[in-house]
Amino acid sequence: MTPTRPTPDAVLRARGLVKVHGSGRAERRILDGADLDVAPGELVAIVGRSGSGKSTMLQLLGGLDRPDAGTVEVAGRWVAAPGGGPGERALSALRREAIGFVFQFFHLLPELDGAANVLLPATLPGADARRLTARGRALIEQLGLADVAALRPHQLSGGEQQRFALARALIADPPLILADEPIGNLDAAAGALVLDLLRAAAGEGRAVVMVTHQAEATARADRVLRLEDGELTAQRDGGVEVHATG
Repeated sequence: MTPTRPTPDAVLRARGLVKVHGSGRAERRILDGADLDVAPGELVAIVGRSGSGKSTMLQLLGGLDRPDAGTVEVAGRWVAAPGGGPGERALSALRREAIGFVFQFFHLLPELDGAANVLLPATLPGADARRLTARGRALIEQLGLADVAALRPHQLSGGEQQRFALARALIADPPLILADEPIGNLDAAAGALVLDLLRAAAGEGRAVVMVTHQAEATARADRVLRLEDGELTAQRDGGVEVHATG
């Protein structure tokens, strides 16, 4: 079963993604022709056993890695195109403007306080610093982080660090959010809050894709897809279990 929804307004559209590691007898196809559409307002969870390629797929969707074959579009812009794709400068601009990343280990810069980590995109060349700074400060307030904004990452709880990371991902109002095990290192209360925030991001019209092995995360998704043997299959759609064949 192909887990795609070929709608004209899809924020994310991936077709025929192939990623190969090794060569010859050691060759392993991490992805073998995976397709995926994600619409605005949709939260999609991708599950699979450890080493199945979930994080690799997220990196391809976000332009952090390039596929060996296949295409990826985000908000009508090529991430990976037939015969190649955009150059690194254009790809960097696309990631900055259209894609928000939420990583399992937060990736906050240890020498900066929480607020400075959120506002980091406002300091990049070509950024609208005034707009992004105002947006970042509003997110810090909205996420209940104002009282700890001057603390550095090592002084923050895991839940606080993940909220700062989420604020940084949302600062440019990207149409696509990609989250890699967003609650994997959090306690139940902090994890529930992060899932609420991702659900709210989808509710604001963004497309959200998360890879996870947590049942509490998949329970909040609109669709749950399984990555196995390099292919995506639908595990649950609209609250109904789907058993893929073939």
